[in-house]
This record gives sequence, structure tokens and C-alpha cells, in this order.
Amino acid sequence: MEHVHSGSGTGAEYQYAGFWLRFLAAAIDGIVLWAASALTFDLIRKAQGIGRWDFSWVDIVEFIAEAAYFVILTVVYGQTLGKMVVGIRVIPQEGGANRWGAIILREVIGKFVSAIILLIGYLMAAFDSKKRAMHDRIAGTYVIKVR
Repeated sequence: MEHVHSGSGTGAEYQYAGFWLRFLAAAIDGIVLWAASALTFDLIRKAQGIGRWDFSWVDIVEFIAEAAYFVILTVVYGQTLGKMVVGIRVIPQEGGANRWGAIILREVIGKFVSAIILLIGYLMAAFDSKKRAMHDRIAGTYVIKVR
């Protein structure tokens, strides 16, 4: 069993969340975002006469809304809805609360880097002793089990 110290000086220990738990959380988040998109952005596209594959202002707003979903929930709760369901949380490696800058770096820039070369940055979590993906390393975070 792998553990990480909180770094907060409390001596608390946490168990790292593995690749498959993280994958399941991401799949749940994908379903949530797909449903939200279908109920909002797809209807806006249809009302505006914008084809699904035509790039428009709606795509920019949708990207910002999806990024906000990940950033705001992770800063405020340490978890997206998918992470809440599977019982995992993002924490900073130095302990304390998640900070806006680090989480924006993790969720926007870091995940882009993780995905850019055949998703290798995501797959790193399956083989890393601390279960860290590339975006965790970039932002200085861990994903831990909370139950």
C-alpha cells in the first residue's frame, strides 16, 4: 500500500488513487459534461443554425465552461463530480488547500500536455510509484483516496 504524507505537519497519511479509479472518475465527468453540453450548447448551436462540426463562438464558450467545471470544483472541493462518486481527491504535494494557479495549471495546461502524445501523460499514473500523471507533476499535486 502506497502512502503520501500530507506535508501539513499533521502526520496524516493518504493512499494514492490508482489509474483505474482515476479513469472511472474521468469517464463519469465525461458523461456529466456530455449531458450538460447536449442540454445547452448543442441546443444553442441548433437555434443559431451552427453545424455541430462548424467551429464557432459556442465552442469557445463550451471550452471555457468545461475548464471552469474542472478548475472550480477542484479548487473548492478538491474533487469533480466523478471524483466524488469514486472517492478520490486532488491535493497539493506541499499540503494545505488547493490554489487557483496550481489547479488552472493542472486542469488546463497540464492535461493538454498529458494528452498531446498518445495520452502517455495520463498513462504515467499506471506506472508511477506515487500514481502521478504528467499533469500532477506539472502542478505539484497528488490524487488520493478519501474512502
